Amino acid sequence: MEEDLHHDNMRSVFRAIETLAGEKHSQLVLNCIHEEDGTLCRSNEEVMQRWSEYFTAALNYLPATNLHLLNLNPLLLFPIQT
Repeated sequence: MEEDLHHDNMRSVFRAIETLAGEKHSQLVLNCIHEEDGTLCRSNEEVMQRWSEYFTAALNYLPATNLHLLNLNPLLLFPIQT
């Protein structure tokens, strides 16, 4: 592994780190997700529910542009000045 490190072959270095860390990293990610009130999500189901709530709020909003304007001829909106 040291030889690989000196030759910038990071694949074996990262594999060694993963082997040493084991499956602990997945538990750390689970504990980083908070409910809207700040409490930690305790189960996979709570984490998935929280992500669902987050993306529903983030992605479901009214468009900033009136959609019927997109179908109009641009010359009607921005006439050319002569």
